[in-house]
Amino acid sequence: MPSRAAVTEASTPSGQIVTQAFIDGLLETPSTQQAMAIAFQRQMADDIDGLRAHLQSLSPLIQEATLFRLLSTPTRLDNPDWRTFLRDLSHQQPHFLLRHQQDGYWVTTPAFHYAAAARQQLNRYQHEQLTQELGMLLSYRQLVIADWVKPDGADYARRRDALVAMIGDYEANGLAYLAEQYLHDPRLLWLPDNAILAVLAEKTQHPELYARLWRV
Repeated sequence: MPSRAAVTEASTPSGQIVTQAFIDGLLETPSTQQAMAIAFQRQMADDIDGLRAHLQSLSPLIQEATLFRLLSTPTRLDNPDWRTFLRDLSHQQPHFLLRHQQDGYWVTTPAFHYAAAARQQLNRYQHEQLTQELGMLLSYRQLVIADWVKPDGADYARRRDALVAMIGDYEANGLAYLAEQYLHDPRLLWLPDNAILAVLAEKTQHPELYARLWRV
């Protein structure tokens, strides 16, 4: 394992700076690899309590490295306890930092940004849930655009993007009723952008949708 002198270059109020050489050496040590292997075993066994206990037994540096490696691959989130675990991690601030040059400037970033990885996992799960719900509504012709995307909703952008992607992959014949909504539902005049209108016009080739797109 690298010497203690190689661990840090400096300490800051927000964390401890480690070198890239130290990180590379740390990840190759048998103790780190064993810690990560046990963490993956706990994950595969759906043993959240066991994983928590294992992580608490590790040094802070190996704990952060293990969490980051664990969360860098897609994780099953059908267990609500896993989602709670990830939400807890997403609010944490990694302690170990890496200083490097970017665009001619020295910048400091987390050495193991497991909190961001946890947020990405949760965002992926939310996107999958939205996509499943949206697909079901579309297949049964039950989607009401104005109810799905609300301009003042905190998740407007996520819902809009999911709908745009779904329309882009959907058969044009199954989108006619959505085109009619855009032509007759006045609530859709107040959407803050034209992303849904644009993809709907392109997929259906509806002349009235194009006319509305050109007017706005």
